[in-house]
Parts: sequence; structure tokens; C-alpha cells
Amino acid sequence: MKTKEMKGITLVALVITIVVLLILAGVSINTVLGDDGIIKKAKEAAETTEKIGPTVAERAIAAERRQGPTVAERTIAAEETTKAAEMIGDTGIRETVESFLRLAGRQS
Repeated sequence: MKTKEMKGITLVALVITIVVLLILAGVSINTVLGDDGIIKKAKEAAETTEKIGPTVAERAIAAERRQGPTVAERTIAAEETTKAAEMIGDTGIRETVESFLRLAGRQS
């Protein structure tokens, strides 16, 4: 009969836990730093990106700058100008801005 209650973990359980953790650490390090690891793949992707040149987003932004404001942007600007002119009660400002926007729409 045992009169003492056992508390804590055994040495065997501690050794097994450490071995499992070491195996996991080895696999993780190999995945990140290995010959076909994440860091090598990231460097290859960066080199490929540099070779390709500007991204699709950069080309779209450049094209948008060349084209000028879109129809939607001109419409929003006209609406905001009309609201502002109505608030201050000046129709001359509204007519001037709207004629400018019409001219800008023909040129783009």
C-alpha cells in the first residue's frame, strides 16, 4: 500500500516531450531555411517580380493618370460644385464650373 500520493511528471514524460519539441523545431527550421524553404522561395519571387517590371496595378494607375478624370469623377465634381453654389446662392460659379467640366470632358 502506498501512503504517499504521487505528484508531478515523471522523467520519462519530460524526455518524451523534449524529444517531440526538438523534432518539431527541426522540421520548422528546415521548412524556413532549407534548400527549398520559404526564404529561398521569397527571394526567387522577388527576383521574378523585378524582372517582370511594373505590376498590373502600377500600369492601371499610370493609364488613369494619362486619361485624366473619369466621367464619374467629373459628375461628382459637378454635383458638389452645384451644391456649394446653391448653398452660397451664386449661380455664376455653378455655370462657370459646369462649362469648364464640359470642356474638360471633351478633351479627355
